[in-house]
Amino acid sequence: MPRRSWLRPHLLPAVLRSRRRLAFAAERQIVSRTLFMDPNALVADLERVLPGFADYVASADNLFDSDNLSGVFAACSHFVTERVIAADSWPSLAAVINRVVSESDAGASNAACTCFLENLADPHHPLRPFLEGEALSYWKDYEGAG
Repeated sequence: MPRRSWLRPHLLPAVLRSRRRLAFAAERQIVSRTLFMDPNALVADLERVLPGFADYVASADNLFDSDNLSGVFAACSHFVTERVIAADSWPSLAAVINRVVSESDAGASNAACTCFLENLADPHHPLRPFLEGEALSYWKDYEGAG
């Protein structure tokens, strides 16, 4: 069999996850779900769950580009580690993350996983009990690695 130059071994898990998502979408006859493709909509959604997040994103304290989903998720991971978050906010935040990871396209899902979940993955983090499905699976892959 000829070697495929486009396939990189370090990307294989992401490729397989993407194929599973596509198979699942086809199975459920979902044509396209594009949750939070607009970074501004994501900031607004996170602001509803985490009051003060929109101001943080617009401030000099934010080190990340808020014009893309990866930057918004990275900023959110810093926001929740730098501040005291109300206990009743964790389930709502998990609901947003669970929805993005399981129902959005691969780009948004990847941004949520790599720029948010990876940064927080700890067995004792208050977000963990509220994660489900693919988000929880991704969390477990990185738990304790940091």
